[in-house]
Amino acid sequence: MDCEIFTISFRVILHGSRFEMSTYCAGKTVRYEVFRIDMFIHHLEVILWPAKCSIHPSISEEDDMAVYIRAPREVWRSIYDELKQRGLSLKKIKESIGCDFSHAVYQGYGIRSSSFRRLEELLGRRIDGVESWGRDLSVRRNSDLAELVGVILGDGNLDRNTVTITIGTRMGTQYLNHVRELILSVLPGHHVGEYERRGNSTDLKIHSKEFVELLVSDGLQRGDKKANQVGVPAWVLSDHEYSRRCFAGLLDTDGSIYRNTRDGQIIVEVKNDSQPILEFCGKFCESLGVRINVYARNVVIYRQEDVRRLLTHVNPFKLRLERPSPSLCGEELSRFLVGETSYRSERVA
Repeated sequence: MDCEIFTISFRVILHGSRFEMSTYCAGKTVRYEVFRIDMFIHHLEVILWPAKCSIHPSISEEDDMAVYIRAPREVWRSIYDELKQRGLSLKKIKESIGCDFSHAVYQGYGIRSSSFRRLEELLGRRIDGVESWGRDLSVRRNSDLAELVGVILGDGNLDRNTVTITIGTRMGTQYLNHVRELILSVLPGHHVGEYERRGNSTDLKIHSKEFVELLVSDGLQRGDKKANQVGVPAWVLSDHEYSRRCFAGLLDTDGSIYRNTRDGQIIVEVKNDSQPILEFCGKFCESLGVRINVYARNVVIYRQEDVRRLLTHVNPFKLRLERPSPSLCGEELSRFLVGETSYRSERVA
């Protein structure tokens, strides 16, 4: 009979209801902190029979990389306050649960399932008010997602795990809140990071590898949109309402509504370095009977009746702004859209 003989040494220190166990086995030192005697026994079993035991047997390594636990920032903060009273710093918590808990406490990020289970062990109780997300991420293809896709195609960027949307301050807090509401409509309860950049813009960030992969599977790509020549997803193209909302998102981000200082005409323009996106804009306008002028990097609508038809049908968020552009105020644009004025009566001297 084959057998393996090895030496294991450990010490247990009792701090009130908390056991601190340090073990030395096979040249490795491992330290655990547990709050219940059954957890202590379980940890010991893991050391003695690692092939038969798992600290978190209900979740595989593959699932752990995809499933996260999220909670309101106040929940994470209260947990940190409780552990801090027990003398545990963020550094010690990180060592115990295997992830940087400060990201959850101060930024509201989720943590991996295995780290969450270790956090419950550290507390010695269950944590309420949380929910899992990740592999079970369910996103419905609807109008809000279509507009969000347009926003991302305009002023967004995808990397490995994050969607970043950059909002210029000229669009104002109202539009920032509008985009945040779109995100929360698509991903209910998800944390949306907000970071002010130097200059005149703010980044909204969606930290979700699964959402990024969903967008990539729909045809969006990580990295530079110009180099990748990214296009509009097929499911958006297949439905007119989805196309309308997607075009609205593009017009709010990569588009302009302005008054021509030479002749006073109101002009609509969409600029983008991706030819498939410009083709989408052109075909959508043509589906409404709107005549367009196509150039290398932009699509422009000059005819005033076409401008009025397009803006009335699409109803982009820009129409709600007090000043959609430096040369045009919202009140003037509203009067133009209802036909009370023409560009000739509003001619710029």
